[in-house]
Amino acid sequence: MLELRPFVRLALLGLLLPAASAYAQTVRAAVRTASAVPAVTMTLSAKPAELLSLVRTRYGINPDPNVIADLGEGDHAEVRRGAFPKTSPISRALFSPGEPVAVKIPYLDPGGMMAHEADVSRRLAAAGGSEIFVRAAHDAELGVLVMESLERYKTLDEWAEGRRAIAPRTLERIASQLKRGLAVLEAAGLVHSDLKPENILIGPRGRIKIVDFGISADRSGYPPYPEYHGWRGGHHDFVSANQLSNGPAAYEDDRHAVRAVLRRLRYRAATAASRARK
Repeated sequence: MLELRPFVRLALLGLLLPAASAYAQTVRAAVRTASAVPAVTMTLSAKPAELLSLVRTRYGINPDPNVIADLGEGDHAEVRRGAFPKTSPISRALFSPGEPVAVKIPYLDPGGMMAHEADVSRRLAAAGGSEIFVRAAHDAELGVLVMESLERYKTLDEWAEGRRAIAPRTLERIASQLKRGLAVLEAAGLVHSDLKPENILIGPRGRIKIVDFGISADRSGYPPYPEYHGWRGGHHDFVSANQLSNGPAAYEDDRHAVRAVLRRLRYRAATAASRARK
């Protein structure tokens, strides 16, 4: 393959960006149309204080419903740091007493997304994915998802933005781990459906962890679980044409997303290298 100097690659990207921008606008419009499903959201202050108190008793989280979640929040859930207790309905084969954990607390979970995420995590581990996919289990008594703590990890975007340069060997290592993740997903018969930099975390030694199995589904199937009502897509920058048309889950959805993630990361590496030479 012909190797282009970084400044030549950037020049070519400059020529292609207007067309790419137009395509991105088309994709965003399609996403808005395809995902025109009313979102159900609640404010943090509306989270039942009783449940937070129960979760605090078991996992040691901050129970104040008015405090912003300390590890993250989304439209339907928040994540708080805690510790795995001595007594829990979750098997000690997954977590040890006292081990730091992240507890995902849903605002509303009528369709059982927490149980679904735990089941996906179990299937991925059985397919050999324990090293690259987050460990997670469902505490059915409280209705929360308990996950391994990844506080030393950053999202792929955060990690890339904080670096002055990204070595080719590092890019290769990230690409290799993501390809391994695709192989595990396919071995488990699953499609993640929402692979994007926010759901790909990287640790201090370059170790990748993939998270968020909320809309993961069996290949050729959808919805991910019977009560789910929503569209097939993830972030508009990473969805496939199949997802835009709400087609059944396909392995190509994840392959497309990984190609898009790596393309974005390689572009950032090229721009960082160009800045370093100035």
